[in-house]
Amino acid sequence: MKYMQRWSATAIFSLTLLCFLASAGWAQMFNLKKVKSYAHDNSPILKAKESEIGIQKGEQTITKSFMLPTLSMDGSYTHYKLEHGTIEGVSGAKQKFDDDRLAGNVGFNFVAFAFGKNYFNYRGASLLVKSKEKEYQRTWQNLIFDLSQVYYFLLTVDKTILATQKTIESLQALESEIRQKVEVGRLPEVDLLKVEVSLSRSVDDLSKLKTLREDLIGELRRLMGYGEKEKLEIKDVPIARIETKHFDTAALLSAAYTSRDDLKSIEHAI
Repeated sequence: MKYMQRWSATAIFSLTLLCFLASAGWAQMFNLKKVKSYAHDNSPILKAKESEIGIQKGEQTITKSFMLPTLSMDGSYTHYKLEHGTIEGVSGAKQKFDDDRLAGNVGFNFVAFAFGKNYFNYRGASLLVKSKEKEYQRTWQNLIFDLSQVYYFLLTVDKTILATQKTIESLQALESEIRQKVEVGRLPEVDLLKVEVSLSRSVDDLSKLKTLREDLIGELRRLMGYGEKEKLEIKDVPIARIETKHFDTAALLSAAYTSRDDLKSIEHAI
C-alpha cells in the first residue's frame, strides 16, 4: 500500500513537471556554428537572393533557346483515281479498276535567324546570373558578420547580467548590515541611503539588460529565420586557452641590431 502511494506521488510529480515544461516551452541551445548553419538554410534574406538567382537563370534559359536554329517541315499529297481498261494478260482478282492513287512530297526548312543578336543576349543573361551569385555570396558574408556581432553581444550581455546579479546580492547584504548598525546608532543614516541608491540603480540596470537581451534574441531570430516554437537560447562557448610564447630577448635584440644601419654607423664613429 505504501509502495502504491509512493508511486502515485512520483507519477503526479512527474506529470506536473512535464506540464510545467510544456507550458514554459523547450529551449534549443545554439552556439555560433549552429546559428550560422541554421541561418544558411532558413534566413529569409538568403532565400530572397536565391529566388533572384532562380529568376535570372530562367531568363538565361529563355535567351539560350532563341540561339537554336528553327527547323520546320511541310508536306502535301495528291489523291486521284486512275481510270483504265482491262489489262491484257491479267485475269481474276488481279484485274483492279478505279484504284486510288496517292502522291506526296515532304520538305524541311532550316532557318538560323539573328544568331549574333541572340548570342549576345545569352551572354548578357549569363553574366547577370554570375552577378546574382556573387551578390548572394556578399549577402551571406554580411549575414555572417551580423550574426556573429549579435551572438557575441548576447554573450557579453549575459555575463553583465550575471555580474549585476552578484552586485545586487552584495548590495543587499551590505544594506542589511548597515541597516542594523544604523538602528543601533553606530553609522549615520546617510550611509544607508547611499547603499539604497546604489542598489536601486543596479536593479534598474538589471532590468535594462534583460530588456536588451530580449531585443537581441529577437534580432537573432529575425536574421536566422528562426520560426520554431521552442525558445532560442545561446550557449556560452569559452574561448580556447591562449598559447603563451616565450621569446629569447637576446636573439631578438641581435636580430634587430643587424638591420639597424644607423646604429652600426654610430658604433663605427665611436
